[in-house]
Amino acid sequence: MKKYEKVIVVLCGIALSFMTGYIFYNSLIFGGVISIPACVFVWKFWKRHENDKRKRIIESEFEEMLSCLASALRTGYAIDNAFFECRKELVSVFGKEAPIIHELNIICHGLKMNEPVDKLMYGMAVRTKVKSISEFAQVLSIARKSGGDFITIIRQNASEIRNKRQVLAEIETMVTAKKYEGLIMNIMPPGIIVYLRFTSPGYIAVLYNNPAGIMVMTVILIIYISGICLAQHIMNFDKENVVRYPSVLKNVMNDKKKSQSKVGKSDIILRCIYEKIKADFAIRLKDINDKIRALLVGNYSEKIIEAFWFRLIKMEILFIIVGIVICILGFFENPDNVPLFVVMALAVLLYLPYSSISGIKKAVNSRDMQMLLDYPDIISKFSVLMSAGITMKSSLERIVNDYRNQRKSGYCKKHYIYEELAGVLNKIAAGMDEGAAYEEFGRKVNVLSYIRFATMLSQNLKKGNKVMLEQLNVTAIDSINERKESLKRIGEKASSKLLFPMMIQFIMILVIIMYPAITGL
Repeated sequence: MKKYEKVIVVLCGIALSFMTGYIFYNSLIFGGVISIPACVFVWKFWKRHENDKRKRIIESEFEEMLSCLASALRTGYAIDNAFFECRKELVSVFGKEAPIIHELNIICHGLKMNEPVDKLMYGMAVRTKVKSISEFAQVLSIARKSGGDFITIIRQNASEIRNKRQVLAEIETMVTAKKYEGLIMNIMPPGIIVYLRFTSPGYIAVLYNNPAGIMVMTVILIIYISGICLAQHIMNFDKENVVRYPSVLKNVMNDKKKSQSKVGKSDIILRCIYEKIKADFAIRLKDINDKIRALLVGNYSEKIIEAFWFRLIKMEILFIIVGIVICILGFFENPDNVPLFVVMALAVLLYLPYSSISGIKKAVNSRDMQMLLDYPDIISKFSVLMSAGITMKSSLERIVNDYRNQRKSGYCKKHYIYEELAGVLNKIAAGMDEGAAYEEFGRKVNVLSYIRFATMLSQNLKKGNKVMLEQLNVTAIDSINERKESLKRIGEKASSKLLFPMMIQFIMILVIIMYPAITGL
């Protein structure tokens, strides 16, 4: 941040704090108390906004950089010299102060010091935190080590970035109306309070200077801020998709040693209950267990599944005991309200398994969506390696090793498809037939795109790389179209979900208007 930007941020934070204190609590003292948190909030919001803006600019300029690189390579320049020529051309287009020129200066300086170009691109990806640059750095690293066609690789990456930007622009246009509606709804609650304070100060006075009114306004303020944050979270649909587990499964997965030790030594009552559930709800339980297996990567899935159900049964038993105690105490205190206590206890008992199972379903859906979005990258990297004459197994090894290096550096989060590919390689190393390992991979992943990919791998063990390359070229085009459709579906869901925070703001408006009327009766 520049100095004048820091001053603007501090002034905005102070103004926001005093406006909040005046509108919600009729107290400038309260505004002074929250001025520091407000300044921190505005500071973070400003930085995030500027970072997102800078990323969009860099991604746009990076697309132009790839086009320049491809042109320089076509004219006969080596990959290192192509970066110097690219910098000269882009300076005349964007100027010396453009973010991409700053990054190219760092890369060109590194090339003069004989640093590998793929390492320099990784550094650029880390500094900018732009996913498309990270993906290009991975493919460039693979191509440099395997002798791939740089011109084809760069053109393909430029085309993918362009297509992705076009799709995101279409989605942005689609949700713009909802965003403006949400913005208007965000302005309405404080706007109505200000309007009532000036036009009917006696009507709204009940919300100030008394404990009940202060409590109501505090709840309204918390819900108001939560609604704004929820809308912002919904609109971040183009960020990296992270799979979130339900708490019960997360606890079991974080305690693998304990869950492994319980296998075969579990309490007899818990095992009897579990076996009874398996017998009575065999189909339903199998479906849930299959979803849990899809979320687990490793050799202990069955043990973790049992530990998950044992922990869930234990919690249900505990809730049953607590519910019975509450109902008994309620009977002695107020016998007329016993049915209400029973209904509340049953609701809690049903909520626990429902929330855990629905959480598993949401996690599986997130995992499938993450895999679909990663599919074009997998095909692109695999195509580059196969074009260089490397075997399918060696290609997968290089892709997985590159992913592991990124995980160790903390640059990327867990991606299921790479974990599953690592599992395939472990099975092959353990002596499993390569074709059988690919087929089992398709069944385990259970996503149509990867089922086709696994079938392609197993079939081309006999046909050779020439047929495989032709299929990969066709698959690469299809994978980009699938990513487009996936992003569009995510955008449509985000547009629909924006109705929820808008409804929250609408309910707040009703509370602001109705509470003084109800208390005045």
